[in-house]
Amino acid sequence: MKRTGFCIGVFALFFLPPLAAQTAREMDAVLESGALTRGQAARFVLASVETAGSPELLSEEAAFNRAKASGWLPGEAAANEPVRLGELSCLLMRAFKLKG
Repeated sequence: MKRTGFCIGVFALFFLPPLAAQTAREMDAVLESGALTRGQAARFVLASVETAGSPELLSEEAAFNRAKASGWLPGEAAANEPVRLGELSCLLMRAFKLKG
């Protein structure tokens, strides 16, 4: 039992800090920009959904295209335009299959 706890501790010590650092770096980049774009929003939402795979491998353009193909973003939307609050809410609700 002590061995299992030790293994979990070693795993947490070496593998969890880089994940938090990556997220903080991405959040800083978004906060430094003037507005959240549809591509950035799609990437953050899809990286949170289980089916997205590794967030590092999912580009903004790929996430935007995936969200648009799924019908989670309006048809006339462009990836580099600022996302509106209603669009972001709709994207979140549809990605996580929430009713509203």
